[in-house]
Amino acid sequence: MFRKRTTGRRLAMSATAFALGVGLVGLTAGPASAQVEDLPWMDTSLSPEERTELLLDAMTLEQKMLQMAMNPHDNNEHGLEDCDYTRIGRHLEGIPELGIPLIRMTNGPSGVGGGDCAIDPLATALPSGIGVASSFNVDNSYRWGGFETRAGAHNVFLAPGINLARVPQAGRNFEYFGEDPYLTGVMGVAQTIGIQENNVHANPKHFAFNEQETGRRTMDTVVPGRAAHELYLLPFEMAVKDGEAASLMCSFPRIEGVSRRSSPATTSSSRSATCTPRRTCSGRSTPVS
Repeated sequence: MFRKRTTGRRLAMSATAFALGVGLVGLTAGPASAQVEDLPWMDTSLSPEERTELLLDAMTLEQKMLQMAMNPHDNNEHGLEDCDYTRIGRHLEGIPELGIPLIRMTNGPSGVGGGDCAIDPLATALPSGIGVASSFNVDNSYRWGGFETRAGAHNVFLAPGINLARVPQAGRNFEYFGEDPYLTGVMGVAQTIGIQENNVHANPKHFAFNEQETGRRTMDTVVPGRAAHELYLLPFEMAVKDGEAASLMCSFPRIEGVSRRSSPATTSSSRSATCTPRRTCSGRSTPVS
């Protein structure tokens, strides 16, 4: 049964947990060693900001780039049988000498699938997001996907989808929770918590203003500030503050002429949240959806 967590029950992950592999599925790029454990950014007595800066200072430009974009691999080399290479593999290769683990993601939100293997692990067929929302029952959303993500040896479930059904013919409305921002937020929070209680990361998407599919990679979205905060940003604020989402997926459109990753309309919103996500994943030019 879904029970909303209190602030004191925060996930035991720091702002650098995604990079350092704390609280994730036990897939690492190499065996842990005393040498890795002695690295300065592995000191949990330091603040997340201090650990992050130490790690970034130690990384080369090439290493940073490899952590910013998907890099599909044949996972058999990591001991995962029958997990062959796929060009759309949702995969970030680890860096053993820095203590950075292998990260494997599986798509969503309407059930687990489209992950890091040429043949997906078997998964349960789940109802559409709009069907779950029409039940007005957060327990239905809470039970959605986290267990099978972990059972399939993935670290991240690219869900929940919390854009709004504002354009009737939008191709992915069935994945979302409808038109109402508060209902979307409540259902999204339940799913986020349910996913992360299986010790994998939720990845609410697409942050933000990604309410249509047609032309989403080239279109420019213009949203008045009041509408942005009352409608489109509210579900993401709830997912971060109440669901303590570990990460967010960037949206695809430009926002007032600026790439989402650089737009003040969204970067300022995510930074002002009381529980900032550990990582924001780019949705542009990478095989995520």
